Amino acid sequence: MFPAPVILIAFNRPEPFRRVLVNLAAAHGIQDREIRVFVDGPRNESDRILGDQVASVAESFRATLPKMTLVRRERNLGCRENVVRSVSEVMDSCGRAIIAED
Repeated sequence: MFPAPVILIAFNRPEPFRRVLVNLAAAHGIQDREIRVFVDGPRNESDRILGDQVASVAESFRATLPKMTLVRRERNLGCRENVVRSVSEVMDSCGRAIIAED
């Protein structure tokens, strides 16, 4: 059986998200685990800038977390809808997951 993928839910908080990735990257065996990062879309220009920073933080961990996939929502779904869609997408394909947010 394959290891459960990790779902990371993020929005507009690059520093808390970076701390999550620092801790995740230190976990034993994480390099072999699929990680899917879902960043909700912006509500305004400030959110767009912060969302870009969150995406940049994720990209900066590519070498450490080689099985990471980054999904950026085009429009703002809101916390509830982004979490529901993100978890549903992974559960539909994998049946299980480890879920964290920033």
